[in-house]
Amino acid sequence: MGLDDFAFCKGHTYGTLVCDLQSKAPLALLPNRLPQTVTSWLKKYPFIELVSRDGFTGFRQVIKDASNTIIQIYDRWHFIKNAKNQLDSFLATLVPASIKWSIPVSHPTEIPLTRAEQSPRIAKLKSGSLFRRFNLHISKVKIFPDLPKSMIWIEEQSINI
Repeated sequence: MGLDDFAFCKGHTYGTLVCDLQSKAPLALLPNRLPQTVTSWLKKYPFIELVSRDGFTGFRQVIKDASNTIIQIYDRWHFIKNAKNQLDSFLATLVPASIKWSIPVSHPTEIPLTRAEQSPRIAKLKSGSLFRRFNLHISKVKIFPDLPKSMIWIEEQSINI
């Protein structure tokens, strides 16, 4: 048998649905979820051996008051929901509220261009505009000994030769 509460008017008026878990058919619709109402209904049917219930705490005591022999099962949906909430709470205690990175952030590396992106550059090289710009800044060339010899730095821009 399954036992669940539902709202006639959320936050104000609640009822109780009693159903057969094998046939999935409703057995009774009780007008409220008061302990006296549910206990008296359960006592009318002493052959009930097992009750699946939700998280409403009132049902736990009501079932026990009706009969000590009834096995109570916490329904799967509420069990998983409460287990997830407990896991979230536990993990929140392990993970700090903020994370400080000890590794310095490196500057992003240049992503190699595709052939389609390179074609305008190749056209510029062939036309000589890049070489003209290079000749304009030739007096500002700095060669760094720790860099590969194929790399020349011009005003913070690198050009591969």
